[in-house]
Amino acid sequence: MGRGSGGLLDSPGNYQVKAMYYHFYAGSYAEKGSPGIYRCTYNSEDKSLEARPEIFSVENPSYLAESSDGRFLYAISETENQRGILYAYRICEDGRLVYLNEASCIGMQLCHVAVDSGNHLVSVAGYQSGTIEVFWLQDNGFIGDKVFEDVWKHDSGVCAHAHCTAFHPEMPILLACDLSGWIYGYEVSGKGTISRKFEFALNGYDPRHVLFSKHDKTLCYIICEASNTLLTLRLSEDGAEIIRAVGCCPEDESAFLAAGGIKSNSLGNMLVVSERSLDVSAASNKIVTMRIVDDIPEQYDISGISGLFPRDLKVLENNMIAAACQLSDRIILYRWIDGQMKQLAECRVPKVSCLL
Repeated sequence: MGRGSGGLLDSPGNYQVKAMYYHFYAGSYAEKGSPGIYRCTYNSEDKSLEARPEIFSVENPSYLAESSDGRFLYAISETENQRGILYAYRICEDGRLVYLNEASCIGMQLCHVAVDSGNHLVSVAGYQSGTIEVFWLQDNGFIGDKVFEDVWKHDSGVCAHAHCTAFHPEMPILLACDLSGWIYGYEVSGKGTISRKFEFALNGYDPRHVLFSKHDKTLCYIICEASNTLLTLRLSEDGAEIIRAVGCCPEDESAFLAAGGIKSNSLGNMLVVSERSLDVSAASNKIVTMRIVDDIPEQYDISGISGLFPRDLKVLENNMIAAACQLSDRIILYRWIDGQMKQLAECRVPKVSCLL
């Protein structure tokens, strides 16, 4: 499995300094009253991965976001044919989540939530309704008033499908992806004053998630779902330009794959993308690793994994990658060791959908 040669992500097989605990959260598709949000812990000494249920009261908390200071967590309830709900929680020192408040949204089938770097705003995307909404955040983490909403409509009659929003960490920009082939740019100013600045057609592509470059503030990386392509875009005040497109599938791949999650390491020199096989009988699920050279991603490795339908990923320290394998009901932890992506541990989380 994997590249089999040294380089970007290598760690020696016997790498161990001391026992460490790595903590993160997982969201899932769960009925209300069943465990929906989990706190996960990996013990590097005994190589165990444990998921402890935290929240039972949210239906389908399929995506989570955290404030930049690590004090608060926000979750959306993804429900079809009805308006969604945004939830706020305080993160205790021991990792427990304490409910703060909630806000009703106009968006239906909410699928994404994001917090700005100043912890003043939280945004949600409504897939079924083609909407984005932004709420003010109070200093104590509570969700405040709604300050903006936008409903997308296309003259062509094609349905808009808002799939994610992302606040630029340094610039007053909110970027949103429409899975039907568009990105929208918004200017953020003052106390949540937001206005649409541009819309940009990505002809032939279906943008799913976006990350901003950690080194060049004008660049962003967009993973496209069915086209299985990673786009590098340069942003300007009035639009965007595609700089490069990189495929995420092997050239000889015969299975029907769809890109899922995209995450970066802390240094910003690596991206990982999950590729989900839509044929559950096919062993074609993969993690694609991109190294970033001069701020432009290039394909480094494609490794097959044992989990089914890896919907999301999380990059931990020491080159560890956690995969939320929805159809396996598992979180599986991998690590690059001597040029190979090897499985370290796994734990059960029914219908797991996202990792934070």
